[in-house]
Amino acid sequence: MILDKRKGFLAGYKKLGPVPKVMVWLAIIAVVVGILSYFLATKSATKKDVKEVQRALKKGQQATDEVWPRLISEIKKGKWSLDGNWNLDSFGLMDQKIRIVILADQAVWYRSDGGDYASYQELWNLKHQNNHVQSFVEDQLLRVNSVLRLSYSSVARIPLCKNNKNIGNRCLEVETEADFDVNNVVAQVSHPTYWVSRAKSAYLLHFLTFQMMRRDQVSWAAVLDSLHASFSGSTDTHKNNNLLTRYMAWESFRKHTCFVDENELFDSSKASEWWQDPENKKKVLTALDSGQKSPFCQ
Repeated sequence: MILDKRKGFLAGYKKLGPVPKVMVWLAIIAVVVGILSYFLATKSATKKDVKEVQRALKKGQQATDEVWPRLISEIKKGKWSLDGNWNLDSFGLMDQKIRIVILADQAVWYRSDGGDYASYQELWNLKHQNNHVQSFVEDQLLRVNSVLRLSYSSVARIPLCKNNKNIGNRCLEVETEADFDVNNVVAQVSHPTYWVSRAKSAYLLHFLTFQMMRRDQVSWAAVLDSLHASFSGSTDTHKNNNLLTRYMAWESFRKHTCFVDENELFDSSKASEWWQDPENKKKVLTALDSGQKSPFCQ
């Protein structure tokens, strides 16, 4: 269409034939519909996001990763709050709960990294702060620990190769609960690369017997110190930032020393402090080295 600058758009439009005029109107309609659809879709999606977050919170779960940033953006614009009101104070409480659920989700062991210990430790620290979400934090810690207690069958299926009995990543012979090389298993508790090897090794030491110790000539001090290092090591080392490995090492340590943690939630600090007491360590090792159970066993 060639417009006449002197007469303007309407003059040029009148010169068009029927078909071009229809095409112009279709283009205008398409633009208007597109603009309306965008704004309507944005508002509708935001309502849906609010409902999804509310449902997830009630179930103690995390909303999808796409929802949260989009909802934050809408709330900052003053369009929505999570309770359907225009009060951002209530949003602050929901915001904290969502972040707590995210920490718990990052800590669960069935993630590809075996659970993020730093996230669990952050939850644990929140538990001991006097705040209005403390009971919610405790619920999430119980959820993570419940999942940990159900992990044994999954860890049992992880193959751990016997020493020099593998071709690449394929095991020719595996260590089992009934018969494993104690030296090999203790060494792999601190495997530098694979968290699954560390978790399986810590799990196998739960089944350690006096007969195995005598056969492979390993000291109880080496075993228990290895487990202690596994569940209490600094998270500055990447391999120690694995919740499932720490939990398995903690459980095996408790089994042989009979250390009891009253709240039954995984807490490496109490067991570590207890083991670093020279009197406790001496009593346990003296009994185990003589073929007896720990004096702390009831």
